[in-house]
Amino acid sequence: MNSLRRVCPGCSCLCDGLTTAADSKVPVEALSCNVGAAWFADRIEAAQATQSQTKIQSQISDTQLAEVRELLDKANAPLITGIENLSTAAQQSAVRVADRFYAGIDSGWSNAARGSMFSLQRYGKVTATLGEVANRSDLVVLWFCDPETTHPRFVERFVRNEDKPKKRLIVIDETKTATAVLADEFIRVSAADAQTFAQQLRLELAGHRENSSLITAMTSANYGSLFVGKPSGVDANFDVTTDQWFQLVRSLNDHTRFVMGSLRKDRNGIGANNVLASLSGFPDAVRFTKSAESGPKHNGLEYSTTSVIRRRECDLLVVCDMGVSEPFENHLDEETIAWLKSIPVIVLSDRPASQYRTATLHFVTGTPGWTTAGDFVRTDDVPIPMPAIEGTDLQIAQRLFDGLISG
Repeated sequence: MNSLRRVCPGCSCLCDGLTTAADSKVPVEALSCNVGAAWFADRIEAAQATQSQTKIQSQISDTQLAEVRELLDKANAPLITGIENLSTAAQQSAVRVADRFYAGIDSGWSNAARGSMFSLQRYGKVTATLGEVANRSDLVVLWFCDPETTHPRFVERFVRNEDKPKKRLIVIDETKTATAVLADEFIRVSAADAQTFAQQLRLELAGHRENSSLITAMTSANYGSLFVGKPSGVDANFDVTTDQWFQLVRSLNDHTRFVMGSLRKDRNGIGANNVLASLSGFPDAVRFTKSAESGPKHNGLEYSTTSVIRRRECDLLVVCDMGVSEPFENHLDEETIAWLKSIPVIVLSDRPASQYRTATLHFVTGTPGWTTAGDFVRTDDVPIPMPAIEGTDLQIAQRLFDGLISG
């Protein structure tokens, strides 16, 4: 085995300290994880397709920079999206490009994690690292999330690790998921009843209702941990159920130590939120304007990728599409595809141009943790440095953004 430190970027757990066999570039531990194995298989397939169809460049030429700069200068409402797929350093450069060219910028196409983010802004959050949860917690509650499917090594590493303190696992969901099968207790709650259920727990904790077994378990724990997902059909902008959980965890700390986390599906979405908040004052869906007085704008989902695309409000689109399971166009309807063909679309991807129907310009770029090094932020807000596994240097996205800033 090769003892070099490797990281699997397949999900937001960012399992690190992995080992690789001498004849393989894929970490051994990732091969036993269906999400990690699929991610590395996608990268190998994308690399083979790209190498057979495209001449790989490790630098951005002055001509290419000038072409991109001209398109951005002409655009009245450009949008940069998909920065959740970039390393932290490249995210910082992307935000500065958005500021320089008065563009909108967003972490990605999905709204799934935004409800939790908005609740954090409203109520604050009592949280901890996954390491602290593994070493100190004696109760783990999972609300509408199924890590056995989305983060397969989460239970193995942080809940049922034989080298760590024993934990009771309670799963709350509308169906008996793969994780629920492993749980000590499964509580079935429909998505329609999720808000009422969370409100009742707060009433019980406040002494207005007789305590359920769940509240008893929570208040009896020496150190409880709650990981929150999103019930199906819940609007990401006004996720009242998540609001209830944020407030409940704060109140639980009047009785015992209790922390809260999330199991996000975007691999570096938290990094994108942190970078945007640091440089613009807002964590997501930001619109930079020419007005020095008004500054960057943010209004819930108004400037999110899906909202802007639905309203056809951008006249240039920059998509960071590296490290994903399939091209972004696969998630769009034909009407949207046809509209995108009418505006300039600049695609940064580890896939060949032939897989994109809307790309006006296409740049083959590296993927953090595979063909480029870079930092990602784990689901518990811990930055994880990821070395490149391939012996290449394809920091094309970083060089493109830096070149646009300095030009």
